Amino acid sequence: MSVVRQWIRFLTVGAAGMVLTLVIVVAAHEFAELSERVSVAIALACTFTYHFFANALWVFRANAGWRTLLRYVVSAAAFRFFEFAFFTVMFALVDLYYAVAVAAALVCSIVVKFFVYRSYVFRSPRVDAQGSREHPSKQHTVVGGRDVRVAN
Repeated sequence: MSVVRQWIRFLTVGAAGMVLTLVIVVAAHEFAELSERVSVAIALACTFTYHFFANALWVFRANAGWRTLLRYVVSAAAFRFFEFAFFTVMFALVDLYYAVAVAAALVCSIVVKFFVYRSYVFRSPRVDAQGSREHPSKQHTVVGGRDVRVAN
């Protein structure tokens, strides 16, 4: 799939995630009568899960296994830290208006996140000449008729 098509799908998943978050927050607070904080926490947990599976299965067509989930969790935490640090620098040191600083941090994060997700978090396995799928970090060679892993 082309980078442009993945980018459009990635933005679509993000936009749908924003709508889903708002719907869950309002439904949990207004109809289930949960507190605002609990409603937001539930919504964020739900959309975190949604983003993982939507990005893995639809945007990047990757395996949604435990290793991929672990890379996703670690990268999500790193991106939250990056966004906050970027906001802090833009707001406190550059003296940007807070809303502009937040928007700049999020836009930069979205662009970088797409490429990190594409190249690392949801990377696709390689297909060898025989058509078998192989993960990029697992390279093999045949020695004496046996399949042997080659260290990277």
